[in-house]
Amino acid sequence: MTPQSQSESTTLDSVVETLRGVLGPRVATQVSVSRGSWYRVGGPAAVWVEAGSVPDLVAVSQAVAESGVEVMMVGEGSNLLVAEAGYQGVMVHLDRGGQFGGVTFSEGGAADPEGSLVHGVTA
Repeated sequence: MTPQSQSESTTLDSVVETLRGVLGPRVATQVSVSRGSWYRVGGPAAVWVEAGSVPDLVAVSQAVAESGVEVMMVGEGSNLLVAEAGYQGVMVHLDRGGQFGGVTFSEGGAADPEGSLVHGVTA
C-alpha cells in the first residue's frame, strides 16, 4: 500500500468523520475490496460506503468536495479488479437492493427503471 502523507491521512479522516455523521454504519474503513468483486480479490479500500439512494451519493459528493480524495463507484463488481495494495480513496458501492435496483448509467446521466432522469447524478 502506498504510504499516505500526514495531510492526506488527516483529509481522509475528515471525510470519514463527515460521512459517518450522515451515513452511520454504512461507512467503513480498510475494507477488503474482494467483498464487492465477483473475482473475490483485491486489497483494502481506505473507505467503503454502502449507498442505497441518491441522497447517499449527494452526501459522498459533499464530503469529498474540494478534499482531493478520489472516489470510485462500484456496481455489481463484475468488471472490478483492484490491486492487493488497495485503493486509497472512497469506494461507493451502489446497493442494487435499494433505490439503485434498475438504475442505468450513461454519458448523459442516470435513469431509473421507468427511464426518468435521476437528478444530480452523472456518469
